[in-house]
Amino acid sequence: MDNFGFEQQGPRLVNPDATGLNDFFKKVYTYMALALLVTAATAYLGVTLFAAQIAAIFSSTMSSLVMFAVMMGFVWLFSSRVYTNPGQAFGMLMGFSVLNGVTFAVIGLTTSLGMIASAFFTTALLFAGMALYGFTTKKSMSSLSSILVWIGNRFDYWRYHQFIFL
Repeated sequence: MDNFGFEQQGPRLVNPDATGLNDFFKKVYTYMALALLVTAATAYLGVTLFAAQIAAIFSSTMSSLVMFAVMMGFVWLFSSRVYTNPGQAFGMLMGFSVLNGVTFAVIGLTTSLGMIASAFFTTALLFAGMALYGFTTKKSMSSLSSILVWIGNRFDYWRYHQFIFL
């Protein structure tokens, strides 16, 4: 079976029923959750065990730019190879998660743990709620965009003012 060939002339029906689509989304969400856990664990280790090393890496502009270039190079390499070797793509996703964790460790060194946890749990709950809604309904969620932007703006305004007056 050739999953990556481009010799087919017509459209290919990959998931003819809801079970196949559900399995696909379950796999995607599992990979993304695992990548998020790797990022969080790496950031936690960076803040608790390797704080001096993380601070040294990001203390100069040049080393920060090099780290940014490495991350962008990783994205470029990942995007060029993702369709040719799924096993390699998974390894690269985990490697990119580690690089993100190192970068997020800087945020952990400069921001309180409560603020980071609040942002993480708010984002995770919003994502879970939206994914559940999108998964269970047949309605397009594009009609909710203006409402969600309005709610997000109010939440940002509230968080900003709460942070300033602490």
